[in-house]
Amino acid sequence: MSLDPTQPKTMQYQFQTPVLQAHFQKSPNPDGAIRLIDQPEDEFVETEEEMNVIAGALYILAVKWDKLPEAGKSGIKDEDARPKNREALRKWIIQQGNIVIDQLANKVEPPFAAWSIDQIQKDVRAMVEELILKAMPVETKVVDGSKKPPVASTK
Repeated sequence: MSLDPTQPKTMQYQFQTPVLQAHFQKSPNPDGAIRLIDQPEDEFVETEEEMNVIAGALYILAVKWDKLPEAGKSGIKDEDARPKNREALRKWIIQQGNIVIDQLANKVEPPFAAWSIDQIQKDVRAMVEELILKAMPVETKVVDGSKKPPVASTK
């Protein structure tokens, strides 16, 4: 892959997971989010648009998840691999999401209020979980000693 100087650094990553690839082809990042991601840490973007932080965080977390190796491959520890289930995914999103959101939000001037940061974190967590769950294998539950796929509720 050659690095095109006219293309934002952000957009040079090619997703390996088909679900993530399809999502970002269908819904590309807004220009403000790309600028925010590519912005050096010592420079600030003058915007109060939370959407740029949310879109940027969604993209960065999707890239991080896509780069994680699958569990059980050639000596990869479980904590260094992709989360295997919804609960592990939620823990991963909270840990990684807080770091990513803080990094992006700190590049924005004037700074966001604490309430705004909390709301951004909630939005990003929900969006990332929904997106990545589509890429994860369906969880199976052990019922009566045999593995059965989850049954959808008819209520």
